[in-house]
Amino acid sequence: MKLSEGFTKKCDGVPLAIVAIASLLSTKKERVSEWKAVYNSLQSKLASDSHLKGYYQALSESYQDLSYHLKSCLLYFGLFPEQYAINCVRLVNLWIAEGFVDQSQRAVGEEYLAELIARSLVKVAYVNTYGRVRKCRVHDLMHDLIVKKCEELNFCQVKKGNPFCFDKWSRRLSIGTNVVFADLRISADRNQCSLLRSFLLYDIIDEEEMINTFVNSLFSNFKLLVTLDFENIRLGHLPETIGNFVHLKYLNLRRTNIESIPKSIGKLRNLETLDLKWTNVSDLPVEIYSLTKLCYLNVRTKVWEGVKLKRGIANLTALQKLALVDASDNVGELKNLKQLRSLKIKNVVGKDGMWLCNAIESMTNLCSLTISAKNNEILELESLTSPPLHLERLYLSAGSLEKKVPDWIFRLKNLIRLELGGFKFTQDELCLVGCYLPELMRLYVRQFEGDELNIQKEWFRKLRSFTLMDVGSTLKAIRIDAGSLPCLQYFSLPLWLWHLNPKVVQVPGHVRKLMPKKGQVLRNYAKTKREKQKL
Repeated sequence: MKLSEGFTKKCDGVPLAIVAIASLLSTKKERVSEWKAVYNSLQSKLASDSHLKGYYQALSESYQDLSYHLKSCLLYFGLFPEQYAINCVRLVNLWIAEGFVDQSQRAVGEEYLAELIARSLVKVAYVNTYGRVRKCRVHDLMHDLIVKKCEELNFCQVKKGNPFCFDKWSRRLSIGTNVVFADLRISADRNQCSLLRSFLLYDIIDEEEMINTFVNSLFSNFKLLVTLDFENIRLGHLPETIGNFVHLKYLNLRRTNIESIPKSIGKLRNLETLDLKWTNVSDLPVEIYSLTKLCYLNVRTKVWEGVKLKRGIANLTALQKLALVDASDNVGELKNLKQLRSLKIKNVVGKDGMWLCNAIESMTNLCSLTISAKNNEILELESLTSPPLHLERLYLSAGSLEKKVPDWIFRLKNLIRLELGGFKFTQDELCLVGCYLPELMRLYVRQFEGDELNIQKEWFRKLRSFTLMDVGSTLKAIRIDAGSLPCLQYFSLPLWLWHLNPKVVQVPGHVRKLMPKKGQVLRNYAKTKREKQKL
């Protein structure tokens, strides 16, 4: 039964794969040993076995029908293990660094991925609440074909266990599962290392000291690297020799234990992507502002703190993503970053609101914007007269519950996600959002003030998620008209509202199904109360 489930998982819902493998198993005796042998040799049998030949031919023809760039993009999945769901942004950034996609045409990379998904060569692994594909992967038999093609074309070398022998032809090297760094030796012969351009680590569970030792030896050997990916690795130190990689375009340190960035990073004049999300880096050296080709800078720390901006950020005119930064001392220079598509900024003080609005008006390509006020500062955003027309995601925290929602928000016709904290959100604002933001899929409101919350039939035709964290003491009724919120999948109100008198909370059946049961609400409330008493 366990093997049957394994075969089913490898088929991944693809009808042709199910028929091909079932045909192969029908020729075998019903013995665990025989089925296990078939399971372990599926990759080698893919092209040779008569029962799998048709499936292999169908996959091969699908691959051969791709353009040159799409073939390279698909083969890149061979650097990752089976069932590995890769973040789509990470994947596109790797493609860009490899030269499969031009940096100035990032949207083309997203189109490449969309085409591979449309051809059923790549599967969607995770979609967020507003329908955007966040992670993707290839099914197991497709992965087997990709690995075979990678071997035929010397596209990459993947190490999954010991022993390991580095091939001098390797241009891309991926090291992962079941690797013991103590047994891993890579020759320092420069001729052997001359072709390597990309290096990835994944799923490494060795101790931090061992990984740091290996990385130090790596940095002394490979001088022509273009991409370095250490995501989710216990790496605690980035050597000063990182500055020797003058050709480096992509550096991913996400979810590592890195605490500081060496000043030598200023030598990486070709660097385009620097990902420090969920690290311990709280400060960046000023040398980083000499990286004029940098397009993607993500520096959010593990404790949701922002790295402080220093004077010089205006030099990074190629930036398309900047997150998460603390701009309490330096907002004025942001107006030079006209290519930004995503900006996440916190600790903005009230007096800088006008400067920030002027900067945002120059960012005509902006798609995602996050602004958070510092402590109890009252954020002034009314001076934004020409908001970016392409804005799709907006997150605002104003710092004062008395602040009125800025009028320019209701002109953002392409907005699909809106989160408001620290604003006075009333029935009037709810009406404007429902009527004038037709594409909205997610709405998050920190505080609602008023006697009645009423959602009418023609509002929120595409809304999938609605969260209301708190309501004022004056609220007397919640009414949602029948036929409204047809696409709603998630609905959250304060716990005490769920078990009010039905006359107070009037919602249609499909919305009521999303509500927790009264008993569960009371149990959750009691549990929270007990936990507070313990504290």
